[in-house]
Amino acid sequence: MIAFRSDPAIEAELVSYEVVDAHEVRIRVESKFRDDSVTGSCLFRATARDHTIVGDINLSVAELRAAGNGWIPVKTFDRATTVERVSCTEH
Repeated sequence: MIAFRSDPAIEAELVSYEVVDAHEVRIRVESKFRDDSVTGSCLFRATARDHTIVGDINLSVAELRAAGNGWIPVKTFDRATTVERVSCTEH
């Protein structure tokens, strides 16, 4: 029998993003953690109009906690049109 946890260790939702220019987008993330001992990271990816990846950022739990509800800059090498959360992994 396989047991599944119903409470993920890391929950991170991309609540908004803003394209600054061709070299940066800013994201705002709402995150929750199962408890204070959780470690891990979440990957966010910026894509261009033609769906090519133009930037990404892998944020640690510590970085997510430190950011609070503030803007987090993501460097890009071309203008992004959208940003998505790809995954969160507990370490």
